[in-house]
Amino acid sequence: MNEYCLRAVSISRTVAGVVRAPGFQARVLHSFARAIDLLTDDGTVVSVVDAAVGDGPLNVVVGAPAPFAGVAADAVVRGDGEWLRVGRLTVHLASATLWEPHWPWERRLEAVSHQRSAVNLCGWSVSLNDRVAEIAQRAVGNLRAALQSDDRRKLAEAAGALAGLGPGLTPAGDDFLAGVMWGLRFSGERDVDALCAAIVDAAGPRTTPLSAALLRAAGAGLADARWHALLDALDRGVDISGALEAVLSQGATSGADAWAGFQLANQIR
Repeated sequence: MNEYCLRAVSISRTVAGVVRAPGFQARVLHSFARAIDLLTDDGTVVSVVDAAVGDGPLNVVVGAPAPFAGVAADAVVRGDGEWLRVGRLTVHLASATLWEPHWPWERRLEAVSHQRSAVNLCGWSVSLNDRVAEIAQRAVGNLRAALQSDDRRKLAEAAGALAGLGPGLTPAGDDFLAGVMWGLRFSGERDVDALCAAIVDAAGPRTTPLSAALLRAAGAGLADARWHALLDALDRGVDISGALEAVLSQGATSGADAWAGFQLANQIR
C-alpha cells in the first residue's frame, strides 16, 4: 500500500497552535479532492487543503496535490507537533510558514474611504430554489432594515433566518452573512464587534460545523487570501476586476454570495 508524505507550506495563525500541539487528535468531517476538514474534540475546525485552495483562517496548506478524496470520513487524525497523520497520509508541519488571516481593518477606522465599487450588487445564486430564495430575500430585507435602524435584536432575527439557507457545507445564507460582516468592518463601522457578535451568535448554532467556524472567523475579522487581495484593491482604490474575479470563482456560489453581503453592508452604513 502506498504511503503519501506531504509538506505543509503555510498554516493560518489561528489554527497553528492547535495542529502543532503534541497529542493533537481530530476526526475527519469531510474529504474532497482538494481538502479535508477536521474536527477536534473541543469543536475546533481545521482544513488541510492544497495550494489551489490556498490560505484561509482555518487552513493548513500543502504544497503538492494530495489523495484527499481517499481519506474516509470519521477517520482519526493524530499529530505530535511535527506532523499530522491520517491513514496512509502524513503531513509534515515543521517547515510551514505562519499566515496571518486578519486583514488590517484598523486603518479603515482611522480614515474611512467613501469609495464605492462600480460593480453592481450580486443577486442570489442559482443554487437556491424559488421557495428558499423567497425566504432569503425577505430575510435580507429585514437585515438591511435592522442595520439601517441599528436594531441588534432584529439583526439577530434576520441572521438566524439566513443561517443554513441553501445546499452545501457553506450554505448561501451563511456566505452572505460572512460578506456582511466583512462589509461592516470595511465601512469603518465602530460598533462592528457587537454587530458581528449578534450575527454569529444567531447564525452559528443553525448551520454546519464548518460553516459555523467560518462565520466565527469572519466575525473576528479573519478572511482568506482572495478576500485579502480584494480588500487591498478596494482600500487602495485601484482596479478590482482581477481580485473580484478570484473571489467570485470560490466554490459554486460562495464567493458571489459573500460579495453580495459585503456590498449590502458597505453601501448602507
